[in-house]
Amino acid sequence: MRQALEALTRMATLARQLGASRVEAVATSAVRDAANGLTFLELVRSETGLKVKILRGEEEARLSFRSALAHFELGVGRAVVMDIGGGSLELALSADGLLERLISLPFGAIRLTEEFLGPGTRRKGVRRLRGAIRDDIRKVLPVRDWRGAQVIGSGGTFTNLAGIYLMRQGVQTARTTHGTRLARVELEHILDMLQDMSPEQRAAVPGLNPGRADIIVAGFAVAAEVLAGERRGIVHGAVPWLTGRRPEGPAAELRTSPGFAPERRRTAGPDAVARGGARKPTVVGNAQAGARWLDRVGRLAGRSGERKAAQ
Repeated sequence: MRQALEALTRMATLARQLGASRVEAVATSAVRDAANGLTFLELVRSETGLKVKILRGEEEARLSFRSALAHFELGVGRAVVMDIGGGSLELALSADGLLERLISLPFGAIRLTEEFLGPGTRRKGVRRLRGAIRDDIRKVLPVRDWRGAQVIGSGGTFTNLAGIYLMRQGVQTARTTHGTRLARVELEHILDMLQDMSPEQRAAVPGLNPGRADIIVAGFAVAAEVLAGERRGIVHGAVPWLTGRRPEGPAAELRTSPGFAPERRRTAGPDAVARGGARKPTVVGNAQAGARWLDRVGRLAGRSGERKAAQ
């Protein structure tokens, strides 16, 4: 948690140095469901001056939809925007560009890894995971109503899915995964390949961020269930946004969209304030993800300053 505070302090400082007159911070499932979430937010406010707003799951889904709307043509037909985080799955369902329903389910990649997979991921655990979430997904996304919908996937799960897919296709020089399309069967092939590997083996898979090697199987399993629709098709998506057309189910292809999604972890570190009861998450920050983002922003800011000086 101390690392998270340090990362937030650096981000707020950098934003102000770059001229931001207002800095807004939001928290999602990792803090929303944490046993020590309020304690963490109080520490953030006292040490950084930031007042963090906790987003409800439906608000997360709405923001994902707005982002997809800015990058993809959603004005015609049905669309499903899917965002898989560490603690939850958000779905935004729309028709002809108008939102019909916002859904949040506790099917995040970290949460499901802890519950079903652990360090020794095996096919039996993946089958149990998929079976446990299948009915709930089908209730909110019935195949008969969403057959042929465009599905857009948001977040690191889909960025990594696209990265692996592109490397398997021999595309090693792609500058971005945005707009990548792949069939559901490709997702199933990749999931099948990864589920028998150890985290160390997965970390070496081309196109996969090693930092996600421990949770990526659960993320792909959730995506596969959203796309499967009783094993009927594929999703049309983009990575990080996925979209697709399925022959019989909600969609049949995947794509991606831009954006930065910080890593989220539900396992408490030594600095966690409270540990709570069984399966109650605690807040812990991923300072490495924050540092990578800050370094990237800093480099971009430096280049901008150089250009202005040259002018």
